[in-house]
Amino acid sequence: MNPVITYKSDEIDSVWEGCLSIPGIKAVVYRPKTIGISGYNEDEQFVQQMVTHYHARNLQHEIDHLDGITFLDRDYKYISTKSELLNGILELASAETIQMGDTP
Repeated sequence: MNPVITYKSDEIDSVWEGCLSIPGIKAVVYRPKTIGISGYNEDEQFVQQMVTHYHARNLQHEIDHLDGITFLDRDYKYISTKSELLNGILELASAETIQMGDTP
């Protein structure tokens, strides 16, 4: 209960994120790779923990919800709907085919 992020590493990950609150949209979101959190467990005992990678990303995402923030309020590199993502992959594949065909 009442989780608080008490530490954020300088090392940043950028990973695709989506959310059931914003269906059909994904973005590459920058988040600290490792975080420290504190809060209370179901027995109302104070707990602290360091977490990393997927667990850290998931906790940051969910704590953001508690603070009224979505992943689109964070720094992100790219945003896409499913159809835009598919079109981008097809365009990239087409461009690579053209470049390979131009090579003697």
